Formats: sequence, structure tokens, C-alpha cells
Amino acid sequence: MLSNKYTRLHEELLSEIESVGLNTKQAQKDFISNANRIIECVKSDADRAIREELMGMSDSDRDAFLHVRWSLPIAVYVHQYKGALAKFKKAAKTHPLFSKKVEALESVSQFVEDALTVKAMKPAPRKTRTDVERDAHEARWKKLPKASQDTVTSIIEAVTPEIEKRHEARTTMLFDAKANIKKELDEQPDNKSYREAKKRLTGRFGAVMLGLLLSSDQELKKALESERTGEYRKISYAATQRLGEYAIDKAVADSVQSGADGVECQFTLFNNGVAVANFGFKGIFAGGYNIQRLHVRTIFNDTKL
Repeated sequence: MLSNKYTRLHEELLSEIESVGLNTKQAQKDFISNANRIIECVKSDADRAIREELMGMSDSDRDAFLHVRWSLPIAVYVHQYKGALAKFKKAAKTHPLFSKKVEALESVSQFVEDALTVKAMKPAPRKTRTDVERDAHEARWKKLPKASQDTVTSIIEAVTPEIEKRHEARTTMLFDAKANIKKELDEQPDNKSYREAKKRLTGRFGAVMLGLLLSSDQELKKALESERTGEYRKISYAATQRLGEYAIDKAVADSVQSGADGVECQFTLFNNGVAVANFGFKGIFAGGYNIQRLHVRTIFNDTKL
């Protein structure tokens, strides 16, 4: 008997793959595996019915059946379904008992067709960690009350001038550094001097930053733009996570300035003209001792008033 569990799962997986676009490689494997279980269910039922009829047959009829059975596939899977069905149809002309297997396999033809369609689909590209975080952030954003969405937007608008100012200054600084590095390396008279100059520059800028400064202008612009959008994403992400619980209709920026990790801000949050909370963020230096290297960490805080 075909299990409702497998048919229900078949419909659920197919609906997800077609409507949501979750046609990942793993989703395809799960879908095809479930289709194989459906085939096995009906095949097992047919085998059981055939065994019961064989019990009442004469030895000669049973031998005739088994003689044909040995040449037929024992297991049937999605990828070999059509070939196996054709073989059982041919066997049914020799012995009528095989018609039970044919009927069973034909009853699940639509499930097999769906599985083959899904198998032929091109899997969706694998999501990066950034993609997953962005999708989760957007999902949280959509769940926020409208007032909180407006508040987060007002916070972003308040920090935009400082972020753009920092971005412009950093772009100018890095492109100037890029030009100076190129000039210094071009002036080296031989390979030995070039290597020594590059070693000094690595100590000054670090291997990663020097590699970026030695790359093309397009790559440097791309990295700077990633930094810029990262500032907005960081602030939007933290505000979305932390301010959803408040009933807020206005955010007033008390201070906006540059800090250790980008922009540092402090806001007072209002509801119907009454201050209800403070919200802010700033960068601090951490580590630099034992095995932990010195790094910058952004601290976010929100306090009810």
C-alpha cells in the first residue's frame, strides 16, 4: 500500500522547489530519494500479491514464472524506471502474473515523471554566508512594526553623511597610497631592490592591504564599495534586531562621528513625543595580548528610559 507519508512529502518538496525556487542539489536528492521510496512501496505490494498466487500454482507453472523472473530487475529506481517497465510489460506477455507488477509501476508514473523533471533542473547557486545573513535580516525587517521600520530608516539617514564622508576620504587616501607604492616599486633598479622595497611595504601596510593596493583600480573600487555597503548593513542589521521590541515613531541623533570601527552614533528614541530609549554603537580595540591579535569590535547598546 502506498504510504500517504511519501505522497505528502512528494507534494511538499515539489511545491517548495517550484514556487520558492529551493532547487538546491540536496533538495533534488531528497525529492528523488522519496520518489524511489514510492516506487519501492508499490513494487513490494505487487511482489506480495504475486507470492500469494504462486503458492496455489502447480510446480510447472511456478517454474515457468521463476524462469522468466530471474532475467528481470530486482530493484527499480527513478533513473531505470522506463527500462524496467518495458521489461515487465514484455514478461507479462509470457506470464500473466507480471501484469500485477506492470500495473503497480504504471500507477506511480507521475511521481517518476516529476522526479525526472526535478533531476533535469539546474540547481540554484549555493548561498554564501553573506547571502544567508542578508536574507535573515530582510526576514526580520519584514516582521518589524511599521514604526520600527521608519525608525531604522531614520537612523540610516542620520549616519549617511558621515559614512559618505569617510568613504570619500578613504578612497582618496588609498588611491594616493596606490600611486605612491607603484612609483616606489617602479623606481627600484633591480630585482633585489624590488623585493626589499616590497618587504618594507608589506610591513607597513600588511600583506592583504598591499595586495589590494597592487591590484587594478577596479578591484580597489570594488573593495571600497564593499566596505561602504558593509557600514550600512551593519547598522541596519543591529537596529533591526534590537529595536523591534520598542514602540517608536522617531529617532533623534544626539551625536554622529567617526570612530575606531567606522561611524559612531548615539540616538534618543521617542514615542508620541516621549523619550523611551537610547540606542548607540561605537568601535573599540580588543585583543592584542596572548594569542588574540589586536582587532576592532563594534559595540551596540540600547537602554530603556
